[in-house]
Amino acid sequence: MAIRLNQPQSKLIDFAELLFKVLLLLFGFLEICNVTYGTKILSLVLWPTVALGALLVLYRILRFRHYIGSCGILFMVAFGASFVLSMFMNRNYGQYENFTTLIIIALQFCVLYLYDAEKPSEYYRKQFHILAVIYNIGIAAMSIASFVQMAVGYNKVTPQEVGPQIVEGFIWGRLFGVYWDPNIGSVMACVAIVISLYYAMHKNSKKIFRVLFGFNAVLQFVYIVFSDSRTGRLCLMTSFLVFVFTRLLYSNNIKKIKIAWKRTVSVVAITIVAVTVVAVLPVGIKYTYNVAISSISSSAPEEKPDDTNDLKLDRSQDYSEDITNRRSSIWKSGFEIFKTTPVYGTSYRCIVAYAKDHTPNTYILTNDYMVFSSMHNLYMDILVGQGVIGLLIFLALGAWIALYIFRNLRYVLPKDKNFFMLMLTCVVAAVTCTVVITELIYVKSPTSTMFWVVLGYMSHYVSTHAPKKNKQSENQKEIPVNAQNQ
Repeated sequence: MAIRLNQPQSKLIDFAELLFKVLLLLFGFLEICNVTYGTKILSLVLWPTVALGALLVLYRILRFRHYIGSCGILFMVAFGASFVLSMFMNRNYGQYENFTTLIIIALQFCVLYLYDAEKPSEYYRKQFHILAVIYNIGIAAMSIASFVQMAVGYNKVTPQEVGPQIVEGFIWGRLFGVYWDPNIGSVMACVAIVISLYYAMHKNSKKIFRVLFGFNAVLQFVYIVFSDSRTGRLCLMTSFLVFVFTRLLYSNNIKKIKIAWKRTVSVVAITIVAVTVVAVLPVGIKYTYNVAISSISSSAPEEKPDDTNDLKLDRSQDYSEDITNRRSSIWKSGFEIFKTTPVYGTSYRCIVAYAKDHTPNTYILTNDYMVFSSMHNLYMDILVGQGVIGLLIFLALGAWIALYIFRNLRYVLPKDKNFFMLMLTCVVAAVTCTVVITELIYVKSPTSTMFWVVLGYMSHYVSTHAPKKNKQSENQKEIPVNAQNQ
């Protein structure tokens, strides 16, 4: 049964929806921060967020006609069903963590992504502006805190029984800072750079905001350099490729070039140069920094202990034996586990428990570093956790939404093209990292929150601007009639 709301009630729902997204972003920042990870503050933020999300899911069920047209909704239901199947078939290995993960998946799909077809696109655009500012404030604070830790020489390692060690400060030849995983932090930084550049370059932005966003873009770039994250650099290259290419594609200066092939050559050439600079610049900064550290070391008094090598950016020990930094062994181990239950998987949160029972000698359990609870690859995680069924559904979901958006790109209004391409670039940056880390699904990171929010905004935009099928069919029916009358 659908319900009708008056204006005050509608505004209250709108506020609750925005509040939920802000709270989930806040929780993501607190969870990735090594200072607050594992503390009671996470529960204080999470449970009110989940409760509010549950109310919003109920609201969407009551007003399902407004949301039923969201692109890919049937695939999302099927993916959730696949997760439940896997959870049920592996119920002997644990239920609580899987159930909480199922709740997060439901909130990502139902609240972050699903959109009200009757809302104007401007409504979601305003939401994006608010979330983008909050996201950039949060990540700027974390990056500044990270460099403060580096400046005072702070570092700490806290081992965990299962999963990653909690690492703080500058250690092992790279900057972790307040992120317990600098790869996740660097991906977050990539998204922040893209958003910051958009607002810094926007002609309607006030000068103070241009300066602040410009500063944040530089700050996040420097964090990626000092985190020495190859994942971050990869995401930076792909996001810059899309950002620069699309900005040039719709640039008025490029449009002034009347000859088509010259326009194409100009856009491609400038894009290649920009991406090359982004790829090479971190290497140059890293080299210059290490030379400076070596100079300081050589000029230091001999009686003082030389600890400058501890400040060098150098991760060569991580790749000395395996250029993939253990990932190839983890993926091989994942495939070994997958072969024992290929249809419905182990259930994501029970990978370790299942492996101990069925493949006790597999690498994720027996290596000399730690017990790995994930595959460091989203698609391998889904394959192992939910089997072939889950992976095929997830890939179909991604392909369906991507085709829907790209098929309707031509309906993006000229005044909205730069903003729409900004959202596309954020999505590309987030998707890129999934080949080497677990992101977007199963997790509550700020990147995953922004991904599902932005993907929903993009789908909503094209759904409201593309011609409706019923109108097209009516027009097609009228053409023969008119032709006959003529």
